[in-house]
Amino acid sequence: MKKFTLVLLMLLLVVACGPATPREDNAVEGDDSADTAVPTVVIEGGEAVTDAVPPSRPIPEYDEADLITTESGLQYVILEEGDGEIAQTGDTMLTDYTGWLTDGTMFDSSIDRGTPFPVSVGTGSVIDGWDEALSILPEGTRALLIIPPDIAYGANGSGTIPPDSTLIFEVDLIEMQPIQRPTEVAESDYIETESGLKYYDIEEGSGALPADRDEVVVEFVGWFDNGGLLGSSADNGAPLVFQLGADQMFPGLEEGVSTMNVGGKRQLIIPAALAEGIGGVAPDGFLTFEVELVEAREVPPPTAVDEADYTVLESGVKIYDIEEGTGATPQEGDLVNLEYVLWLADGSKIDSSESRGTPLSFPFGVGQMPLLALEEGIADMKAGGTRQIVIPAEQGAQAGLPADQDTIFEVYLVPPE
Repeated sequence: MKKFTLVLLMLLLVVACGPATPREDNAVEGDDSADTAVPTVVIEGGEAVTDAVPPSRPIPEYDEADLITTESGLQYVILEEGDGEIAQTGDTMLTDYTGWLTDGTMFDSSIDRGTPFPVSVGTGSVIDGWDEALSILPEGTRALLIIPPDIAYGANGSGTIPPDSTLIFEVDLIEMQPIQRPTEVAESDYIETESGLKYYDIEEGSGALPADRDEVVVEFVGWFDNGGLLGSSADNGAPLVFQLGADQMFPGLEEGVSTMNVGGKRQLIIPAALAEGIGGVAPDGFLTFEVELVEAREVPPPTAVDEADYTVLESGVKIYDIEEGTGATPQEGDLVNLEYVLWLADGSKIDSSESRGTPLSFPFGVGQMPLLALEEGIADMKAGGTRQIVIPAEQGAQAGLPADQDTIFEVYLVPPE
């Protein structure tokens, strides 16, 4: 049950998510949908005119004497020299580009899509030739890249790019967006624990140490060992909120936070063995986290309800109105918004809308809620009401909740605006 983001319901409720983040390698690493030109639709006199083939442009002319060749075989010509910063690993470089085969066939262009292409530099999100070029050319540069197959798509090719193709790109490095980087710490200043975790207190807190089973509120930034940004509470729009000792967080972060005083800031170096559940960590790799312990508090239990006071639905779901609402009940297709807290029957709090920083939202009654028992439990609720819903373990398990015990929701049905 270790969940890095602690949004158990977000794993269940893809309907509640915003738009997916595009793959950073779509345009350059050969996703078939990116290699196929996207038709441009223009409305003219009320009729849709589709231009399925983007305008082709020739490869810019250059003097071969100006070619610079690197050890990898990458060749480049500076067409317009930039005077900005050179990106470091993990920085994002916004680029415009056009790509050709050596016979002059243009296979892709961000210019035709009208959207600059963001690249996380040095993190393997694009082909090796691009990664190398963006790590040596400064912001503001416009360059022509000639990328041999072994640092492009190799013997396999990709989409419309044939095997063993040398690729030519005109690339404009529009803007460099640096990531936040870890505080520099001398190796001798770290304290290493028996588990292999290393930590350094950037600022010691003046509050209390959290107790076992306390719920902690943590602001964080995390990096992979190659310098790429793993994520942050600022990006998530909410701090991490999890219960110590309840197996809700991967071991290195839980251990590192458990010995902090409230108000403290700490850097953690977490070996792969203590980063269970985090993808992208090599067995001999590590994560760097900087965390601030904002609050530690006792976990509030669910509202105590006498068994006789529950209404038991035909499915076995039990409901109890803590406070009845005065608004309308959800109708099929209505977008419902729930503020909620979720506990296991043993009293462990495992998720809440507070920890996600947003209510749980889904269209009612149209089959997009994987946890059918929750939808059933709010079916006759009135907006503005608060209800406890007890979901039998076997029903929760069908949607990915723990199978060994019941789950308890307390939900507030937010009135529509």
